[in-house]
Amino acid sequence: MDDSAREERQPGTPPRPDGASKPRTVLSGREARQGDIILDTPAKRAWFIGVLAACVVLLLVLALAR
Repeated sequence: MDDSAREERQPGTPPRPDGASKPRTVLSGREARQGDIILDTPAKRAWFIGVLAACVVLLLVLALAR
């Protein structure tokens, strides 16, 4: 890593694993909560609902197994 990349990072910030010299952007919790679950195809909807149903079934099986 050259000296210019070292100067761009803020003190105490670890180097990025991909070797990029740009500093990382730090977001607050409020700024980071911008994600949406996009279920734009029937296959994605089916997977999403199937995984949710599998989680519920797994929890019921574990609860009944006790």
